[in-house]
This record gives sequence, C-alpha cells and structure tokens, in this order.
Amino acid sequence: MADTMGKKWEAEFKRGWIKAFPSHFIYRLPDQVSGYKTTSQNPCDFIAYAKKKLLMAECKAHAGASLPFSAIRQFDKLISYIGTVDTFPGVLLWLYEKDLVLWIPAEDLKYMRDVEGKKSVGIKALTNSSYNIIQIPAEKKRVFMDADYNALMDRLIELEERKNG
Repeated sequence: MADTMGKKWEAEFKRGWIKAFPSHFIYRLPDQVSGYKTTSQNPCDFIAYAKKKLLMAECKAHAGASLPFSAIRQFDKLISYIGTVDTFPGVLLWLYEKDLVLWIPAEDLKYMRDVEGKKSVGIKALTNSSYNIIQIPAEKKRVFMDADYNALMDRLIELEERKNG
C-alpha cells in the first residue's frame, strides 16, 4: 500500500503545483527501470520552478509520525545539491495518518543524520526552532491533502533571504 500511496502522492503534488503555478515548470524525473530499486541515479522525484527558484522535491508518503532516513533512497544524491544557488532540495513528506504535509530541507536532513545521529524525521522536529522544516498549509480532500505550494515557496524564499541577509 505504501508504494501505491507514494505514487498517488506524487500525482497529487504535480496537480497541486500546476494549480498553484499554472504557467510554471514541473518535471517528474522518470523512474529508472534497471530491475533494482536501489540503483536510481535521480536526486529526487520532481524538479519544479516558480518565483525564480528551483525546487528539487523527493515526495514521500508515510504512515505514522516520522519517516526513517533509510526510506529516502536518494538521500545522498539529494543532499549533494545543498548550497546550489536559487535551489531548494528537500523532501515533501505527507504523513497520511496525521493529515500533515511537511517540507524538510535537505540541509536539515543532512544535519539530523550526520551531526545529530538521528534515524528519522517527523512531527517532533517541528518543535525544534533550529530546523527549517515547514508545515505546509493543507486541507484534506477525502483522502489526499490539497497543499498550498505558494505558501511553501514564499516561506522558502523568506528563509533564504533571512539566511543571506
């Protein structure tokens, strides 16, 4: 079921992005068919552009209150884009049992894993002010969440400006 929810979540993200930014770019990087789930060379699921910024989103749908880092197969590829100008690499996490949509920047993921030795990320991380995790405003529609990606991009740009200025 998790794979099915994940694929449907990816489709919902694309639909929501197009709704928020109808004349902007979004591209789903095709899954590589090699016969091995762990051999993907893609850094993320989607590359999207809006407000003169590039979003590199790895979409994850997960039950419970946290996502294990081991479930982010592109982790090392994704974090390699940390520090790229005008680019926001990260994980778009839908905790479907909690009706929450979170944006977790790759920089925070790397810090949690490599510096703090954490094994997962989730709801508890929202209370830590040293992280830049964003709870995206979203409304539940039957099963899926209708998330506000304009709000996500505005918050990412605000955090970037605060960091750089």
